[in-house]
Amino acid sequence: MFDALEAAGGTDVKVVSISHERASGKSHVVLEGSNYGAIDEALTRMKKASPANVVWRIDPHDRASTDNVVRAEVSGTW
Repeated sequence: MFDALEAAGGTDVKVVSISHERASGKSHVVLEGSNYGAIDEALTRMKKASPANVVWRIDPHDRASTDNVVRAEVSGTW
């Protein structure tokens, strides 16, 4: 998971928070970026840095945009 988190961060996106539900094997990561494209690129980097069996996706109901900052929750199933 730490490789994916490291890959997500960059000049365009930062990791705001993380949580993991051990019983379900699901991780939640909140990302902030300059636009939705930056969030999508971070998600692509996370997928490349994760094992093949991990499924990452942006939760569509958890997107917000204010003051030129886009925030999205990304979930991964391990």
